[in-house]
Amino acid sequence: MLATACGGAANLPASPDGTTTATDVWRDTATPATATARVGTDGVCTMPIAFDTAQGWSPAFQPGEIGEDGLALACEIDNPSLGTIRVLIGSKPGGDAKGALESYLKSRENLAESRVRDTDVGMGEGVEAVDPATSTRAFAMATPLRTVVVVLTPKAEDALPAYLLAKESFTPIER
Repeated sequence: MLATACGGAANLPASPDGTTTATDVWRDTATPATATARVGTDGVCTMPIAFDTAQGWSPAFQPGEIGEDGLALACEIDNPSLGTIRVLIGSKPGGDAKGALESYLKSRENLAESRVRDTDVGMGEGVEAVDPATSTRAFAMATPLRTVVVVLTPKAEDALPAYLLAKESFTPIER
């Protein structure tokens, strides 16, 4: 598991006594944004999965080559002032969500201090990572035919509700 000691506390929220704590890094009390659109369906980043997006987030089909981590970029959902959500699709049928997420994290040096945990993703189970130093978050889930990793690269703290909406509404649609 990639759970490691906190390498930096710059983006950790303060606890009531003014200090930052490692347990705050997950921000489990944050709530998802309200859905205004859906990606992954015909015409809007067609993928083997679908999820809801928040107002102000615009999807764009971004086919990418398969990287060293075995994942290829399929879609970017961007909000110029808040950040980017990227959807990466595994190149092999089936797969292991935790293995795919760990491969992704290992391929990015700036995410070396990420913490990983099991989590609910849509109506299923997956894994999630957060990097305390960059506030980058990602979740992964194995669908019947592919493994999918969804990554939030935030520009602002207000990006978290859009990520949580994607995670909560995540639905495998390929059969």
